[in-house]
Amino acid sequence: MSDERQYRGKGGDERRALEALEQTPRTEAPPDVRARALRAFVTGVPAETGSGIPRTESRPGSGAGPRRLTLAVFGGAAALAALLAVYVVGHQPRAAWMVTEVVEGPGVRIAAGEPEPGEEVFAGTMATGDSSEFEIQLGDLLRLRLLPGSAIELPPSPGRWFGRERTLHLTAGEVFGTTGGRPLDFTLRVETPEAAVTLTGTTFAVLRDDDVTCICLFEGSLHVEPKTGADPVPFAPGHRMLVYRDGRAPQIDPLPARERMKLGMMRDAGILDVPQ
Repeated sequence: MSDERQYRGKGGDERRALEALEQTPRTEAPPDVRARALRAFVTGVPAETGSGIPRTESRPGSGAGPRRLTLAVFGGAAALAALLAVYVVGHQPRAAWMVTEVVEGPGVRIAAGEPEPGEEVFAGTMATGDSSEFEIQLGDLLRLRLLPGSAIELPPSPGRWFGRERTLHLTAGEVFGTTGGRPLDFTLRVETPEAAVTLTGTTFAVLRDDDVTCICLFEGSLHVEPKTGADPVPFAPGHRMLVYRDGRAPQIDPLPARERMKLGMMRDAGILDVPQ
């Protein structure tokens, strides 16, 4: 028997719908369906629907997944920014190449034009004419002098932490240099088509013509690797090594007086005081 209170305030259509619903026979859900529904109500985990679509289980209101994802994204971005900063700072040059002297004469050229004393220079081709010379210095580490008729490919300055190996290519003429009696804190190679010379702490010269590369050692030490197939040959200060293009064995001789005098002048002048 129906309770008239449930029909109060209802319109005719609503009243008739409720009466029809009341007269509909009740059906009981199968026991397994009721058990799943009860388990879902108690645990808060949705029951399987049987539709074949996988359920995503999570603890209601926990938000742990999104928080972990946010932390991972921001943590990864911070780590990437830190690595980028280390990369940029580490590749910044600790010292710059600077022109310290120009001996007037036609044909002195660097990649950016005609060099002037006190001018900072960068990587690129540098050449002297038949009667001109010029000097450059890398901070307080290394001083180089190009004699007449010389051409080099100057490498970039070594980086603070990275890019610590540099190669200077001598294509013609003579380059003299000194580290002022101190070892270099980076690796510098002077290369010609015939030989690769690795500098340590030394006063030296590398000369090249069409047939031979001559490596002069006034003081300190050098490591020479012939590119002609000949084996490396150690040699002492006060000597020079001739590496021939035709592949014959390198030849070692005492330094000629002319090279000895020039190298002695380089050593005595040492490293110049230049702005850092």
